[in-house]
Amino acid sequence: MSNALSRRIRSASVAVAALAAAVAPGLAVAPAAAAPAAPQSGCAGFSAAAAGDLVTLRLLDLRPLGLALPPTVDLTLASSRAGFSGSAGQAAAQGRYAEGRVLGFAPPLGPLDATAHRIAPPAAEPLAVNPGRLALGPARAGTGNLTARSAYGTPGRCDTAAGVDSESTAALTDAAVLPGRRPLVQAADNFTTGTRTGFVRHRGGTGAEAVSSGGLTNLAIFEALRVRVFNPVSLRVVASGSAASSVVDYQSPIIALDLPDGREVKLDQANRSFDIALPGPAGTQPMPGMPMLPNNTLPDLLNAVPGGAAAVPVLGKVLESIQSGGQTGVPESAGSAKAPNVPGLPEMAGVPAVGGLLGGTGRLATTPTQTSLVLRLTGGELAKEVTDSGVHAKAISLRVKLLVVRGEGITTLVDLAIGVLEAAATAPSAAPVEGRDNGNGNGNGPTRGNAGYGGGEEPDAPPSASASAPAPGGDAPSGGGSRLPVTGTALSAAVGAGVVLLLAGRFLLLLTRRRTDPPLA
Repeated sequence: MSNALSRRIRSASVAVAALAAAVAPGLAVAPAAAAPAAPQSGCAGFSAAAAGDLVTLRLLDLRPLGLALPPTVDLTLASSRAGFSGSAGQAAAQGRYAEGRVLGFAPPLGPLDATAHRIAPPAAEPLAVNPGRLALGPARAGTGNLTARSAYGTPGRCDTAAGVDSESTAALTDAAVLPGRRPLVQAADNFTTGTRTGFVRHRGGTGAEAVSSGGLTNLAIFEALRVRVFNPVSLRVVASGSAASSVVDYQSPIIALDLPDGREVKLDQANRSFDIALPGPAGTQPMPGMPMLPNNTLPDLLNAVPGGAAAVPVLGKVLESIQSGGQTGVPESAGSAKAPNVPGLPEMAGVPAVGGLLGGTGRLATTPTQTSLVLRLTGGELAKEVTDSGVHAKAISLRVKLLVVRGEGITTLVDLAIGVLEAAATAPSAAPVEGRDNGNGNGNGPTRGNAGYGGGEEPDAPPSASASAPAPGGDAPSGGGSRLPVTGTALSAAVGAGVVLLLAGRFLLLLTRRRTDPPLA
């Protein structure tokens, strides 16, 4: 090989190397692999919490019946909690067997105070606890099962890829309130409740979701009234940052009451109540037109309470002296001013209060000198509030109230809630997305929702055949799946690099042939 030819080949090689170096930056942005997404800002607006309580004895006050016992307030059996906080970058879940207050003081539950609790990060294995039997005087329960698990894979990120998930369950068997010869309420079968929270895809964006559910079974009230629950109950909310597109979904129970006289009554509509007369001692009269429980119902109930046997003989005179409602300070409404509290997480902000939940509003009245005892059952109570900043809903599957009616006055002796579900969620304000038409033709409508609230959720869609194709209506692909964008700059650089390298290779091939071909004669 001549020196001149060698110099030409070396020059060509240098030129090809220079060209390759020049096009390398373009090749580096080609979609060979997607880079991890950077943590998103604005997570402080996202939060969710869900609560489920199998049995809540809101009030047990038998003082109007002549029993010198302090009232029991807010005694809860088998509670579950789950939630997450975007501002704290944490998720937590808890299942607890029993908690309560007696005039503001928590009773010493000792070993009965079983709890399963998990908070993330750091990640940990799900926890399960199996507490033994519980006996607290006003309530009794058999063995139970508590579970809790939580995860927050990427704190600072607020979408379905953040790995946020919290879930808890609580179950118990053989529960009874005021256990005795005729328990007020008894459930021999298994009760369950569960809660979960996380991020979901919602109308082309991200929503904070909270779900509370319960599995109720057959109940017996005073061993004379049978209650059958035919379907599971659930309460689900999704906050999207807009009241127009946030969601409240409630599946209410279908309840059948088997009356002592053989008739059946269904509580198959939300907030429907049914009243039953409770025979009282001398000096009381049953409410006219109501079905009645057995005559010995009230004595059997009181005989199971400390001091109740001594109160039975003078019960008629005590009832005649009732003037007005109780002085326990327990509000008639079972609504909530704040979102459910999840241990380990900060209190949620921006959640509207929910009111109502009165346990039936039908009028009850007697003559000014008549005293009557009434058992009121209410099924499927629901209260909900939706704003741009947050969603809050609470439901009670079955409410049992024991009332004393005298004239226009009503005194509540017992207020029992079974299957209490509550869910709350918040999300930052929804921002417009370019390319979506909001009806005025300018293509700059809001990202989600339309008039009214309580709309449906946009389900997760399977990945499209072309991951880079735009969504219908000009939207960028949202959520879920691995979508690898292909930009015009990257494609041009790749094509240009291929052409240049092809020409350079052809040039080197010509030089090689000149070196190997024999000279012409």
